[in-house]
This record gives sequence, C-alpha cells and structure tokens, in this order.
Amino acid sequence: MKAGNLITSVMAVVVLAAFGGFWCFVVGKIDHAIGKESLQQWQALQFPAATGTVTQSDVSVYRGSKSTSYDWNLRYRYQVGGEELIGSRYRYTSTTYKGHPAAYVSQNAARAQQLAAEHPVGSTVQVFYNPRDPHDALLAPGLNGQNVMSVLFVTPFNIVGLGIAMLVVSMVRTLFLSPVAGGVRLIRDGFRTRVRLPVFRPVPLGLLVTGGVAFLSIFALAIPYQFEPPVMLATAMLGGAFAAGVIAALMQWRKIAAGMDDLVIDEGAATLQLPLTYGRKELRTVSFTDVAQVRVETIVSTNSKGGTTYRYEPTLYLRDGEAKGERLASWNAKARADSFAAWLREQLRMSREE
Repeated sequence: MKAGNLITSVMAVVVLAAFGGFWCFVVGKIDHAIGKESLQQWQALQFPAATGTVTQSDVSVYRGSKSTSYDWNLRYRYQVGGEELIGSRYRYTSTTYKGHPAAYVSQNAARAQQLAAEHPVGSTVQVFYNPRDPHDALLAPGLNGQNVMSVLFVTPFNIVGLGIAMLVVSMVRTLFLSPVAGGVRLIRDGFRTRVRLPVFRPVPLGLLVTGGVAFLSIFALAIPYQFEPPVMLATAMLGGAFAAGVIAALMQWRKIAAGMDDLVIDEGAATLQLPLTYGRKELRTVSFTDVAQVRVETIVSTNSKGGTTYRYEPTLYLRDGEAKGERLASWNAKARADSFAAWLREQLRMSREE
C-alpha cells in the first residue's frame, strides 16, 4: 500500500475508533442507569412490607419552553421497628424535574392524575422497605412496561456501537495483518476455489434487523400507550425484535452455506462463476480470457447534511462490451478492496495494470 493511502486509512480508523469510543461511553452510561433501575426494582420484590399512610398526593404542572411536565407529589408515613419514617418514592424510576422531586414525572397528565386519585391522602398503602436501610422504600416493586421499554429504546444504540466496533476491528485487521484476498473466506477444493462474497454477513444482518425492529417497536408502544405499555406487551416486542434478528441471521447463513453468494474460480477449466448478488438473477460462467479488467471503483455518496461517505467496489469488466461491469463486493475499506482485486488478478493470470 502506498504511504499516502496508508496514512489516510490509519486516520480513518483513528477517527472512527474515537467516535465509536465516545458513542459507547454515552450509551454505556444510559445502559448503566437502565440496568441499575431494573435491578433495584427486581430486588425490591424481596423487601418486607409495612403498612403506611399517605400524607400528600397531588399533581403539579411545570411548563417548559418545549414541553409540559406533570409531577405526582407523594408522601407517606410508615413504621419499622417502632421508628416512624417518611417516604416519597413510588418506584426506583422516580425522577426530578427542575429540582422538584416527584414520585412520578411524565407528559401524560391522565396517568399522573390517575396515580394521585388511586392514592388519596389518608389512604393506607403497603410500603416495601430495604431491610438493610429502612429509609429506602417504595410502593411499587417489580418490573413494569417502562423498564422493558427502556431496554427496547436503548437496543438500537447499543447495536450501532457494536457495529462500529466490528468495523474498526475489520479495518485494523485489513491494514496491519494483510490477510489474503482482503480477508474474504476462501474454500479450496482441488482446482476450484469458492470465494465467499455475501452482501451481508449473518451476524451484522441479524443485528441490523434487531435494531430496526426495536426502533419501530418504540413508536408502536410510545404512541398508543404514552411510553407506559403493559409489561407483557413490551416484553413480547423486545423478544420479537431479537427473534427477528436471529431468524434473519439464520436465513442468511443458510443462503451463504448454499453457495449462492460465492464467486467460483475453476483453475482447471479457466472459468469464473459469478455469484447471485448485485442484481444477477442467474448463474453466469465466463472464461478467464473474457475478463478485460479487474478494477476497484470508488462510490462517493453525499447525505442531506453535506457529509461524504466512500464505498470501494471490486468490479469485473468483460470483453463483451458491457460497460457497467460486474460488481463483486462493496466495502468501506479501500485497503481490503485493493487487496482482493490484486489477489483476483493473480488468479486470473492478469498483469497489475489490467
């Protein structure tokens, strides 16, 4: 690899790794908060209970510049070991809005009013308290739909972080380990070599499907249920997202195992069998002499915000006059595409310039 290309590739890896590190740090903080709340709610199921009395239960309205918050303010008295204690927590997901502590904070006014009506001042409630710290108490232990939906919400962001990590590892491997043929899988059988060139690998495809289904499920639950779906429905949605990803990965694995995405090089017959990818509907066999060039085409894409991305596509150009060429793969690592193209030229007994 030329020095200039190497420096550019290394810089791309560094920038991507830095962005990925920042992304994973932020998402990791969110994961930690969600995991902590869910674990606390689960552990609270084992707390002993005491009888308490509600001393405050009302709803406050806080209007911000972009939204309005409805806060359920809750206080209750209970006794543990003869000591009278004051509690204000409904669930461990209790939060604060502009410095005002509340048992429940939401943009759902009806739900806040409902909770206040269900717990009127003077009513008796069951208070579940931490035996190691009786001041640590709540009224509603266990997981609910909000806990599950939080996991559903953060799933696509975790998948993006995992995808960035996988991409960085692949780019580093190509740059510094110099794998044969750009690291594609080669299956040799006598004079025949099967080159695995799937458009999508099973694991990345499964992750993509899981993230997509999870993202769509958020809207399916948030709009009709105001971010508070039934726990069983939210759990079914979360399980469905992961099940869809597993099914997609298995289907892709079967397709790859069947060899439908393979470029088959037969050195004995001096022929190539093109894979059923990138619009090819039928298997096509061409001789080595039919191949005029093996080039790496650079595809430049610009998004609506002006950002630019590059894809590098090893492409066969045949002598039959088809100017568009036969695309074999599409990667974001130029080093990988160049390595594969160089290897393929060697197999076809072509010079570097061809």
